[in-house]
This record gives sequence, structure tokens and C-alpha cells, in this order.
Amino acid sequence: MTAAGRDRPAASGPARAIAAAALAAALLGVAGCAATPAADLVRVEADDSKKTVEMKTGQVLEIVMQAFPARNLTLSLGSVVTPTLEQTGRPSFHDDTFRDGYSGTGSYEAWRFRAVQPGRVDVRMDYRLPWQTTGEPTRSVTFDVLVR
Repeated sequence: MTAAGRDRPAASGPARAIAAAALAAALLGVAGCAATPAADLVRVEADDSKKTVEMKTGQVLEIVMQAFPARNLTLSLGSVVTPTLEQTGRPSFHDDTFRDGYSGTGSYEAWRFRAVQPGRVDVRMDYRLPWQTTGEPTRSVTFDVLVR
């Protein structure tokens, strides 16, 4: 430890609680990603909306959609997916400037759903402006999901 490090007081009170919460959230985020083996994960993007997504009960559907925070568009689930699917956790936001070998791909959100029973469901993801609480969304993407 350097002399400067010894002179600095240890974090206490609210600062320590915030640091502990941040560390716990980071560890849970990593654990959440590692909890789903690749064989049990079905990943789709907007281009996949043109085909039927087939899954088995127990698999996790990960929907990866481009995010547009600069345009003030928010992404939301626009359809009822129960009882066939259930959302697992909160959507995760990724500020990604380099993905799949391409730079400048921008930000994206990942939404996860577990297949809990056989059935067919349309999963609609809606882009809305903050003041659009009713009516047609600015843009929608729908995935036809078949769980066997």
C-alpha cells in the first residue's frame, strides 16, 4: 500500500453501502449470464422476426434489440406472453460500440424469457416515445415463438 493509501480513511456509512450494493449487483449480473448454458439459450434479433422461433420447455429465449437512447425511444414488452413464457429478470442494457466483429453497432437491450409450458405465442417488442402511453407504438417487432 502506498503512503497516500494509508492516509485515506476507509469508506463508511452510505459510501460503503453503495459500494457493497454495486459490487453485489455486478456479481449477480455475471452470475445471471453464466446461469444459462449456451445449449439452453435461444438468441434472436429483429431480423429473426420473419421466421418461427422453436424452443423446448425450459430453454431461455433472449431477445436482443437495438436501443435508441439518443432518440428518446424506450423498448417495452407489448404483448402478453404467459402462460407459455415468463420473463426472467429485468432487461439488460449494453452500450456496445464493437459487437460481432463490427464497430459502431451501438447500444442494445437484452430481454430474457423462460419457456415454461408448450404453446405458441407472439412476443411483441414496442418502441415508444416517453409521452406515448397509449395508441400505436413508434415501431414494433413481433416474434412467433413455438414451445414444444
